[in-house]
Amino acid sequence: MRESFPFPGPDQRARISRDQGNLEQRLRFSTDGEITILMKCVITILVLASSLVLASQIEAKDWRGIVPLHSTRADVVRALGQGDNLKNPGTIYKFENESVVIAYPDSLPEVRGCIRQLAPDLVLTITIFPKVLRNLEDFGLSPDALRTIPTGSDSFSTTAAFDEDNGLVVSYSEGGQEIVYLPSKTDRPACADFYGDLSGFVIKRPPICFLCPTISVTCAEAARAGDKLTFTTNVVMGATKTDLSPIWTIDEGLISFGQGTFSITVDSSKVKGTSITATVEVNGIDPSCSRTASCTTLITKRP
Repeated sequence: MRESFPFPGPDQRARISRDQGNLEQRLRFSTDGEITILMKCVITILVLASSLVLASQIEAKDWRGIVPLHSTRADVVRALGQGDNLKNPGTIYKFENESVVIAYPDSLPEVRGCIRQLAPDLVLTITIFPKVLRNLEDFGLSPDALRTIPTGSDSFSTTAAFDEDNGLVVSYSEGGQEIVYLPSKTDRPACADFYGDLSGFVIKRPPICFLCPTISVTCAEAARAGDKLTFTTNVVMGATKTDLSPIWTIDEGLISFGQGTFSITVDSSKVKGTSITATVEVNGIDPSCSRTASCTTLITKRP
C-alpha cells in the first residue's frame, strides 16, 4: 500500500555522527590546511544530506492501515469487507463506536480539476464520525493547537486542530466531532486544488444537541418485484433538515437515486428475497442520541 525507501535508521545516524567526529579529529593534525577545509566541507554536505532525507520522509497518518492517496478501494475492501453500502463497496462502514465514510474520485458527486487525473479507486479522504468524543492526545495533538474556524454562521462555531505534516483534521462543533484523515504534506500537491487549505475539512454544520429527535422511515407495505420503491425518513426536531446528513443502506435491491438525501428510490428488479429493508443513519445529531431507523417492504413475484 505504501512505498518504502531505505532511509537511515537511528543506528546509522549515530554512526554518521561518530564518523564525522573521528574524521574531524584526524583532520586537526593535518599539515595541509586546504585538504582540511575541503574534507570538512565534504563531511558537512554528507551530514546535511542525511538530515534532509530524513526530514523528507513525512507519512500520512493511517486509519486501520488505510492511507489516503496510497490505498485503493481494493485495499479497503480487503481490510474491512464490503461495508454497509453494497452498491458502492468500500465507502460506508458502521462500527460500534464510530461511523466511517471513505471517499474516492469515482464516488464524488462531481469530478473536477486534478481529481480527473487520479485513479478512480484511490482513497481521497477518510471521515470518522465517533459516537463518543475522542481526545486530541489520542492523535498526538495538543489541546493548545485548537483554533476557532469561521463558519459563516452566528448560531454555531467550530474549533479544530490540524496536523499539517501528516494530514489530519480533528474538529468540534456544539458537542459533535469529525476526524478527517488526509494525505501527508508531501503527497497533497498531487491534487492541490482539491485538498487546498485543511480548514476546508472541518465540520460544516452544527450537530443538534439540545433534544434527541425522533427518526422514522416510511415505505410501502408491499410491492411487486421490479417496482421502483420509495423510502423516506422523517426527523422530528427543532432544526431544519438541511443541518443533517442521512446515509442509507439496504439489504436487497439497488439504490438508484437519493443517497445522502431524506428520500431514496430503490430498484427491486433483481431482488432474490421476499422483502427489502432500508435503514437510515442521520449524521449531525448528538452522538448520545439514537440516529437510525428502518422500514421493510414485502416483495411479491409478478404473475
